[in-house]
Amino acid sequence: MYEALEDFEVSYMTSWRAPFTGGGKALLKRGDQIEIPDSSVIPLPILVYARAVNYRELEVRVVPESERKSESYTGFYFAVRTSDLNTKFRLVRSVEEP
Repeated sequence: MYEALEDFEVSYMTSWRAPFTGGGKALLKRGDQIEIPDSSVIPLPILVYARAVNYRELEVRVVPESERKSESYTGFYFAVRTSDLNTKFRLVRSVEEP
Protein backbone atom coordinates (compact mmCIF):
# COMPACT_ATOMS: atom_id res chain seq x y z
CA MET A 1 0.00 0.00 0.00
CA TYR A 2 1.31 3.44 -0.96
CA GLU A 3 0.35 6.89 0.30
CA ALA A 4 0.54 10.08 -1.77
CA LEU A 5 3.13 12.50 -0.36
CA GLU A 6 1.56 15.46 -2.15
CA ASP A 7 -1.38 16.28 -4.40
CA PHE A 8 -0.68 14.41 -7.61
CA GLU A 9 -2.36 14.30 -11.03
CA VAL A 10 -2.80 10.71 -12.17
CA SER A 11 -4.44 8.94 -15.09
CA TYR A 12 -7.47 6.82 -14.34
CA MET A 13 -9.34 4.31 -16.46
CA THR A 14 -12.88 3.06 -16.26
CA SER A 15 -14.03 -0.49 -16.94
CA TRP A 16 -17.24 -1.34 -18.73
CA ARG A 17 -19.32 -4.32 -19.76
CA ALA A 18 -18.54 -3.30 -23.33
CA PRO A 19 -15.60 -3.50 -25.74
CA PHE A 20 -14.04 -0.22 -24.63
CA THR A 21 -12.60 1.66 -21.69
CA GLY A 22 -12.79 5.27 -20.65
CA GLY A 23 -10.87 7.49 -18.33
CA GLY A 24 -9.11 10.76 -17.88
CA LYS A 25 -7.04 12.65 -15.34
CA ALA A 26 -7.73 12.78 -11.61
CA LEU A 27 -6.19 14.42 -8.59
CA LEU A 28 -4.98 12.19 -5.81
CA LYS A 29 -4.74 14.27 -2.68
CA ARG A 30 -1.91 14.09 -0.18
CA GLY A 31 -2.62 11.10 2.05
CA ASP A 32 -4.74 9.17 -0.47
CA GLN A 33 -3.69 5.53 -0.54
CA ILE A 34 -3.40 3.08 -3.41
CA GLU A 35 -2.65 -0.64 -3.71
CA ILE A 36 -0.77 -2.36 -6.50
CA PRO A 37 -2.59 -5.70 -6.85
CA ASP A 38 -0.45 -7.36 -9.55
CA SER A 39 3.02 -5.97 -8.87
CA SER A 40 4.75 -9.28 -9.59
CA VAL A 41 3.36 -9.69 -13.11
CA ILE A 42 6.19 -7.78 -14.81
CA PRO A 43 9.57 -7.67 -13.03
CA LEU A 44 10.51 -4.05 -13.93
CA PRO A 45 7.33 -2.25 -15.07
CA ILE A 46 7.40 1.36 -16.25
CA LEU A 47 3.75 1.72 -15.27
CA VAL A 48 1.56 -0.09 -12.75
CA TYR A 49 -2.17 -0.32 -12.31
CA ALA A 50 -3.41 0.66 -8.87
CA ARG A 51 -6.63 0.43 -6.89
CA ALA A 52 -7.74 3.08 -4.42
CA VAL A 53 -7.72 1.88 -0.82
CA ASN A 54 -10.68 4.18 -0.04
CA TYR A 55 -12.29 3.06 -3.31
CA ARG A 56 -15.86 4.41 -2.91
CA GLU A 57 -14.70 7.83 -1.69
CA LEU A 58 -12.28 8.29 -4.58
CA GLU A 59 -14.72 6.85 -7.10
CA VAL A 60 -17.17 9.66 -6.29
CA ARG A 61 -14.39 12.23 -6.58
CA VAL A 62 -12.84 10.83 -9.79
CA VAL A 63 -15.51 9.24 -12.00
CA PRO A 64 -18.32 11.46 -13.31
CA GLU A 65 -21.72 10.55 -11.87
CA SER A 66 -23.18 9.92 -15.32
CA GLU A 67 -20.60 7.17 -15.86
CA ARG A 68 -20.90 5.68 -12.35
CA LYS A 69 -24.66 5.33 -12.78
CA SER A 70 -24.47 3.62 -16.16
CA GLU A 71 -25.56 -0.02 -16.14
CA SER A 72 -22.44 -0.91 -18.13
CA TYR A 73 -19.96 0.72 -15.72
CA THR A 74 -17.97 -1.80 -13.67
CA GLY A 75 -15.32 0.27 -11.88
CA PHE A 76 -12.16 2.34 -12.15
CA TYR A 77 -8.44 2.09 -11.51
CA PHE A 78 -5.32 4.23 -11.78
CA ALA A 79 -2.29 3.99 -14.03
CA VAL A 80 0.83 5.22 -12.20
CA ARG A 81 4.31 5.48 -13.66
CA THR A 82 6.82 3.55 -11.57
CA SER A 83 9.05 6.62 -11.36
CA ASP A 84 6.14 8.58 -9.84
CA LEU A 85 5.33 5.72 -7.47
CA ASN A 86 8.93 5.86 -6.22
CA THR A 87 9.06 9.64 -5.79
CA LYS A 88 5.53 10.91 -5.13
CA PHE A 89 4.39 8.11 -2.79
CA ARG A 90 5.71 6.37 0.27
CA LEU A 91 5.34 2.68 0.97
CA VAL A 92 3.00 2.34 3.95
CA ARG A 93 2.71 -1.42 4.02
CA SER A 94 4.16 -4.11 1.79
CA VAL A 95 2.15 -7.06 0.57
CA GLU A 96 2.67 -10.12 2.73
CA GLU A 97 4.30 -12.98 0.88
CA PRO A 98 2.53 -16.37 1.21
